Amino acid sequence: MKPSVRRAPEGAFRYVRGIMDKPFKTYTELLDFLEKEKRLSIPDRTMAEEILSKTGYYSLITGYKELFKDKTTGYYRKGIRFDDVYNLYCFDRELRSIFLKYILIAEKSVKTSLAYHFSDLYGSDDSEYCNPLNYNVVGKKGTDGLKRLLSIFSYNLSGKTDFVYINHYLNKHKNVPLWIMVQAITLGQFSHLFDYLDVSSLRESMPKIEAVIAERMGTSLCHILVFSTWFFRMVSKNIIDIS
Repeated sequence: MKPSVRRAPEGAFRYVRGIMDKPFKTYTELLDFLEKEKRLSIPDRTMAEEILSKTGYYSLITGYKELFKDKTTGYYRKGIRFDDVYNLYCFDRELRSIFLKYILIAEKSVKTSLAYHFSDLYGSDDSEYCNPLNYNVVGKKGTDGLKRLLSIFSYNLSGKTDFVYINHYLNKHKNVPLWIMVQAITLGQFSHLFDYLDVSSLRESMPKIEAVIAERMGTSLCHILVFSTWFFRMVSKNIIDIS
């Protein structure tokens, strides 16, 4: 019977009956491996070691190597340097940061708008968004989903939650309006809340919500999307000379 092997990502440790399959490597050894075994050019090893000490081998090399490798040989393409991999890593990191910024802006805007329109229609009592009659779901999947959402509301209203602002409203006002509750749910949970609502006036407010988001975000995100899409398409097709 073959021994069981617990798989681990490249650069990590694996054990086969106590035998280390991927032993620890120093930064120097990792760079030697990249140069000699994978044919990656590393002009400045001091800088490369410093980068590895901050990013980690797995996050930097394993995460971005495919764009730079020859799929036939498995080696890095001729002329590819360590700097190229790191520059792509930095680009991706900055792009993620920008996306996160605008996602948070969009999330805040949509949550605020829906909570406003819901409260304007039903009132600000927390019993209203906990009332299943204010929702419209179809089938068992929808019913089960609504139950899960309402159970989240119920738990947050039980006083057991770690959200300080919710407990403050419970203790001081004996009520947690929707514009407070939506701050405690994830964007995914909030999307279900909107999907389950049976209020045509709320759904008709979506153009207003989108207008608010567009006004705050401007055209920056559009430019980012266009550039990033173009960049990765060109790299994937090997049109850009990234050496």
